[in-house]
Amino acid sequence: MKQAQLKSIFVMILIFAIIGGIAYAFERISLNYPSGEWVLSNSVPFNFTVNTTSASITYCALYANNTGTMAFKANYTNIVNATNHIAGVTINDSHAFNVVGWNVTCNNGTTDFSATVANFSVDGSVPSIVQDSPASGVYLDNLNTTLFKYTPTDTSNPLDCDFYTNLSGTWQANQTNRTWASGTQISVNLSNNTKSTQHTAATIPDGKYVWGVSCNDTAGNGNDIFTQNRTFIVDTIVPTTPSFSIPENMNQTNATLYVEWSVITEVNFDRYDAVLSPYANMSDPTQLISVSGNTSKNFTTFSSVVDGNYSIQIRAYDLVGHSANSTVRMYVLDTVVPNVTLNFPTANNSFLSDSTPDFNVTVLDMNPDSCILLLSAVSGASLLSNGTRLLVPNGTKINLTPTTMANGVYLFNVECNDTVNHRVNASAGVLQTTIDTIVPTESNITSTFHQTNDTNKFPILRWNLTFESNFSKYQARAFYIGNNSLAYEVNVTNQSIGSAQLNLSSNSSYNFSVIAHDLAGNTAASSNTTIQTIYFTDPICAVLNTGWNICGAVWTSPKTLSLIANETGANQVAVFNSSHKFATCNAAVSTTGQHCQVTTNISNPMSGNGSKIGVYDTNVNHVVFIYVNTTTDYRNRTWAANAFSSNITLTNASGIGWNIEAGFKRGVITFGQLAYEQFFTNVSLFSIPYNNGSSRPYVNNGLFRGLNNNTNLEYGRGIWLFYNTSAPIINSTLANTTYTVGSW
Repeated sequence: MKQAQLKSIFVMILIFAIIGGIAYAFERISLNYPSGEWVLSNSVPFNFTVNTTSASITYCALYANNTGTMAFKANYTNIVNATNHIAGVTINDSHAFNVVGWNVTCNNGTTDFSATVANFSVDGSVPSIVQDSPASGVYLDNLNTTLFKYTPTDTSNPLDCDFYTNLSGTWQANQTNRTWASGTQISVNLSNNTKSTQHTAATIPDGKYVWGVSCNDTAGNGNDIFTQNRTFIVDTIVPTTPSFSIPENMNQTNATLYVEWSVITEVNFDRYDAVLSPYANMSDPTQLISVSGNTSKNFTTFSSVVDGNYSIQIRAYDLVGHSANSTVRMYVLDTVVPNVTLNFPTANNSFLSDSTPDFNVTVLDMNPDSCILLLSAVSGASLLSNGTRLLVPNGTKINLTPTTMANGVYLFNVECNDTVNHRVNASAGVLQTTIDTIVPTESNITSTFHQTNDTNKFPILRWNLTFESNFSKYQARAFYIGNNSLAYEVNVTNQSIGSAQLNLSSNSSYNFSVIAHDLAGNTAASSNTTIQTIYFTDPICAVLNTGWNICGAVWTSPKTLSLIANETGANQVAVFNSSHKFATCNAAVSTTGQHCQVTTNISNPMSGNGSKIGVYDTNVNHVVFIYVNTTTDYRNRTWAANAFSSNITLTNASGIGWNIEAGFKRGVITFGQLAYEQFFTNVSLFSIPYNNGSSRPYVNNGLFRGLNNNTNLEYGRGIWLFYNTSAPIINSTLANTTYTVGSW
């Protein structure tokens, strides 16, 4: 009964309420979403419901304070009463919880009505992850030192990141980082592994593995890149060591070098590097060739290698970068044969005077080794080694000395090699040499012209022929007396010719020698050289100038004026006779005419008067006057005296005291010496006549009696002497006086 009453009362109350609501207007706005949660998109689907008893809803306006103040965002019409309305509006990330407030204001045609403000936060950014290193597929040899690096980015609310690997056999997080700043790189070292339970970084077996990263923010946005997981391969095993199989001989002559080596064991093989370096430590490689295959025959070729000393090494690499190096093999490339120069003997068909001659060579080569002398004494026979092979330094002259060689003809060559066994001879063909140790026989001088004085500057020297099978030359030589220096030399290369014309200078004294040479350099000098008398080239009247010439008669055997004319080509020849008169032979007219048979010489013994040595005929003519139309040589003024001194008598015929005599003393005597040693006061005047092509017949030299008068009277020169009988004479008075010539 009570329950029935209560039910009736509730129904009555409800009826009154309904009737009351109809009687009064009702408006309400419900903010359905978002309200107190995170919105994970910047495009916010605002959801609200309008409940109203009004006839209609004119519009609704959406407001939000995401910029700091509540501001209008959008206006909506055609709002259906009591129906959810979803309106999308873009709202930037709020970066904090409950920071965005929003509201809706609607109009029923007459009145605006609003909801209570609702709050929410916006985080529309999913964390991004960049895996920095290592790259996918990388090979690693030490996980203790390897850093896995990634960079997460979230501009709103970063929370945590998990680093994943399958190192333990299953996919699991190895490390979590709960505090990170957006855009900051995170490094993971597996030696600090906090979650793996099966292996440490040091005990992980070699193999292929995967790593990835998952990150979340506080809004609940999450991102993982497990679909972009990167692989890495752990390889801690070093390749086995390669070894050379070719080349074995490291001395090479080919600029292209073929190299071959053994196969290595390596799961993760990468390559071989064949390295060529000029240094033993393999620095600064000249060539480096990479070979990617690992077959049963590993090889490569170094080409265009220049000559030099090199080192070769093979280096094996795996994909991790582990390497194993072969031993260093030294290598010499020498493509150039030695350059051998034969310094001695200098030419083929040489002649040597030494029975153990030094065959001298110079070798130019980068890697010289040795040389040996090849010799044969038999024509056409093979050359055989003579002596020992001698080591040779580069660019240095060396001697190869044979065993004793008898006189005769030999064939020879010199063979040299370098360290790569290039062999070359000093000559492309076989050479010949002759050993000759026999000295030529002497070529003694046979000519006698040099036993006298002569104006002839071009005498002919004669000698005995030598006996020599390998004759080279005669060497005829003239030497100056005094300093023994060489004056003239002429070579005669014909063995059957035993004479040579010399070319000497005037007014000089000479000695002579003849040296016989053979082709081997043996010599023999004339042994009678030193016993020869000096040859003096008399300059006086050696040349007859145009006109009158006054010459001393320096020949022993008498010469007629006609003979002198024939020798000189003179037109006239005259003497100043003992009667103090000129007797002239006019040879231009006749050589048999008057006075042409008058003789001249140094002096003649008196005939038929019991003549004796040193006493001479006063009628002898000692000076001759020669007239020539053209300058000419007078080569036959030879004095081969058979006496060593003489006295010449001066006369004063008919009161005429002039005498003309010749200077007969070899060398010179001064006027001062003549005045005080010879003439005293007996000769008051004396003068030397000259003829040098000028118009002056003679020159009077003046004060001849001065003690220091150094005017010279030369050999063969004519001299005028005035004999004065009235002058005081020491000891006695004589009609004549004696001119002591002295020793010549």
